[in-house]
Amino acid sequence: MITFDHVALKATAGTVIENVSFSVEPEECVAITGSRGSGKTLLLQALLGEIKPLRGQVTVDEVNLSVLPPNLLQIYRQGIGIMLQHDQLILEKTVAANIALALTTRNIAEPDAMERVVALLTETKLLPKAGSLPEALNSGEKRRAALAQALAHEPTILIADEPVTDIDEESAEIILTLLKKAHDQGATVIVTTHNPKTIASLGARMLRLEKGKIVQGTEKQ
Repeated sequence: MITFDHVALKATAGTVIENVSFSVEPEECVAITGSRGSGKTLLLQALLGEIKPLRGQVTVDEVNLSVLPPNLLQIYRQGIGIMLQHDQLILEKTVAANIALALTTRNIAEPDAMERVVALLTETKLLPKAGSLPEALNSGEKRRAALAQALAHEPTILIADEPVTDIDEESAEIILTLLKKAHDQGATVIVTTHNPKTIASLGARMLRLEKGKIVQGTEKQ
């Protein structure tokens, strides 16, 4: 279980989270929504252990992330599938190589790893771009490749920050389908979005964040 317990956070840009508490059950799908600058990305950074709360605790399976030493925090992050809002692909590596990165730290036989990469390239409709560098992709293709990278190691927790913002309709449909599939297969999925269609497509429980506070929540759709 993921738990935010009376958490206060502050970003360098000035965004402030005040006294936020909520839990995410294993295998649940949750959408954190709110206007730009409301603190959605800040919550994800806390969940990844990138920032520490000023007050309160963020715990995963009853482990307080703030007290984890750097080596254990790195291991924790490697187990999470992360799709960032901005480009996360390594520019010098091909699309296929970027997707394979999440598999390099695991003892996976090369034929099995390549099979997984090809399967994800096929599902994201990026197989023709497998040997291309990220600069050859449009914005929607880059987001699809980022999701494929996040899914490569079949994570139990999948985080997607504004996964379908400012991309083409085909890419958005592919991404939402794969997020829904990951959830159906047992992953805990957490997305940030200001798009009601994303919430409905995923059947997600909604948490609405405004001015650093949870102001609304819904049951799973």
